[in-house]
Amino acid sequence: MTVKISPCAYSKVVLHSFRYPHCPVRGVLIAKKGDGNQIHIVDAIPVSHDVAALSAPIEIALVHIDEFCAQKKLIVAGVYFANEALCDTGIDPFSTKIAEKILAQNTNTVILQLDNTKLGVDSSSAGCNVFAHDNNKFWKSKKFHIENEEATLQVVSEAIQSKIYRTLADFETHLDSPTADFLNPAISSFIEECL
Repeated sequence: MTVKISPCAYSKVVLHSFRYPHCPVRGVLIAKKGDGNQIHIVDAIPVSHDVAALSAPIEIALVHIDEFCAQKKLIVAGVYFANEALCDTGIDPFSTKIAEKILAQNTNTVILQLDNTKLGVDSSSAGCNVFAHDNNKFWKSKKFHIENEEATLQVVSEAIQSKIYRTLADFETHLDSPTADFLNPAISSFIEECL
């Protein structure tokens, strides 16, 4: 299986973690429908930034995200997360549970883990790890590549420096303020324009 991550998806994942540096963040990865051996992640939808992993908001978010994917002919491809503590490199058990729910619908489900130690304003390499489910019911590290990686890292750096992450809304924010668009079209447009 090969995993390809779009600049938009990678940027949103990193910006979500910068928006809430004091919290664990979680979100959903969206992919194009494709063949069984390739996953092309085209977007990331921020879901939560709460220390307490609550399943009800996640379930509601997944219903909304499924509807969005059906309209756009996309699929839910997995989850992403960033741990709360800088030194925590473990796979988040709550994110794993969400991924296993998605796995029931999509056998090519992935988990993207942000590596907090590699994130910064001027990152020179991708600050994440990708895991896929194997036949033994374990999450194994997978190779991946970010499209146009050098330019993507530059755009993320620009977005961080210009503090665009302050405008990012996740689904949890949307529940508090329904006008907050958790799809973050303005950030998607910013990324596309910068590239």
